[in-house]
Amino acid sequence: MKIAQPRTAEARKKIAAGCAKELKLEIPVLVDDMQDSVAKAYAAWPDRLYILSADGKLTYGSAQGPWGFKVDEMVSALEKTLAE
Repeated sequence: MKIAQPRTAEARKKIAAGCAKELKLEIPVLVDDMQDSVAKAYAAWPDRLYILSADGKLTYGSAQGPWGFKVDEMVSALEKTLAE
């Protein structure tokens, strides 16, 4: 299915909600603002993995994936974050 690029925050949220429903996601779905502030701040393109603590602190950021992903390193970081 083709989806037109949303031109408003409400349209972006509606598309995200539709995707979450279609995919039967049971996790929160967050939507970036129209300036793509989060995408720019975290440089998540093409692929990156991040771990955030419960208080929103960045505790781990991977290199670009998929070749930059280091599963053991990320697991250790996740365990440390959960222990804190």
